[in-house]
Amino acid sequence: MSCKKYQKIYGVLVFAAMSLVSVSCSDDDDAGTQKATVKFSTSASSVNEGDGTIEVQISATQASSSDIEVSFEVSGSAYLNGDYTLETTSPVILKAGEQTATIVLNLLDESIIESTDDEIKISLTSIGANALLSETSGELERTVTISDNDVVNEGELQVDLTWDLGEGVDINGVNFDLYLATNVVIEDNTVTDADLYTASEGTSGFETLWITQDDEDTEYYIVVNYTEGNVDAEFTINLNGGDSYSDEGISDIFDADDVGRAIFYGPLTKSGYSISRRKGFQRVMSTVVLAK
Repeated sequence: MSCKKYQKIYGVLVFAAMSLVSVSCSDDDDAGTQKATVKFSTSASSVNEGDGTIEVQISATQASSSDIEVSFEVSGSAYLNGDYTLETTSPVILKAGEQTATIVLNLLDESIIESTDDEIKISLTSIGANALLSETSGELERTVTISDNDVVNEGELQVDLTWDLGEGVDINGVNFDLYLATNVVIEDNTVTDADLYTASEGTSGFETLWITQDDEDTEYYIVVNYTEGNVDAEFTINLNGGDSYSDEGISDIFDADDVGRAIFYGPLTKSGYSISRRKGFQRVMSTVVLAK
């Protein structure tokens, strides 16, 4: 065979080999640029409010060579810093080389008696350019149902104060304080004098007080004081226990310019083993600034 033929065959082989290498490199490049898809590992779970710390896991279909930032939002009927605290802030980081990351919440075992279970809803909202969110909507939201574990003691009346600044909004945006007052003097529909009998011991979150069989036989007024804040704030007073009341609760609102003022509701009457309230509380505003 002539040298020219050998050169021709050699050239064809070299070209074919280069083509294979080119295809192989192209395939490798495509595999290397494939992005991980991120989602929740499970869609729902149930916990007891006394369970303490809970962990919600997100997962990726493959590990990435760089950190993945995953943004999330929290909503639901449970109250941030009232029913739970958020130990992991958004965005959560899915570290390079790893396929899972954890959002940590701490449940608050408060004393509030709740008629229904609370829910925390965590939604994955956006992700860094080096990964994708699942296209299945059910994989982007995780619901945690919190069962209440509180009951009122026999012979007591429990007074719970809760407030709502909007779904998923930290309730510590305002500070309300809860008191029981005696010897309340009302003139021209304004409280002019009162003795603070007891104050809720809560320093954060919601407030609770009790009237027990050991307390004085007298008339009590429930007092809600708008101690700190600068927003309109809706609040609810619920009563549980006792032996004679008909209303489920009291809903009211403080305006932003009511800071430093208190509202009195009453009276509640304790006589021996009986703790009762008249139908329809009297509502009276006070300009007196209260302090624990």
